Amino acid sequence: MLERTRFENQTRKMRVISSEIQFFGHVVTSSGVQPLPDKVQAIKYWFTSRCLRDVRAFYGLIGYYGGFIAGFATIAEPSTRLTRKGTKFGWTEEANDAFQKVKQCMLEVPTLAFPYPFPLSLILDTDSRDVAYGSVLSQIVDG
Repeated sequence: MLERTRFENQTRKMRVISSEIQFFGHVVTSSGVQPLPDKVQAIKYWFTSRCLRDVRAFYGLIGYYGGFIAGFATIAEPSTRLTRKGTKFGWTEEANDAFQKVKQCMLEVPTLAFPYPFPLSLILDTDSRDVAYGSVLSQIVDG
């Protein structure tokens, strides 16, 4: 009886055929990967930070999806600068502009597509700056 119950619990969690799954905070479909819609809504309605803990909480969430935003670290730098050790917290207009820009970018995130297998070649672009480094793996498909 115990073995049957364990099997039934496992099958409730399993999907055999599905066109969309949720996986580690993302929606994965045949066309690519996107953030979960409820996480995007949480970011959309996030309150303006009043203390260092608020800034850290926001960038803990948004940082997980930073790969969806081109130039994320550069855009976010004025407000993430407030999290540096020894920096006195003061919510400035520059920090607020960065906060609003990151929120807006998160509402416009693209679907990140999967790479095609061969014969298409892959292109690796890398960049580093004072505030961040990054890389993008891409392909040219149909021009």
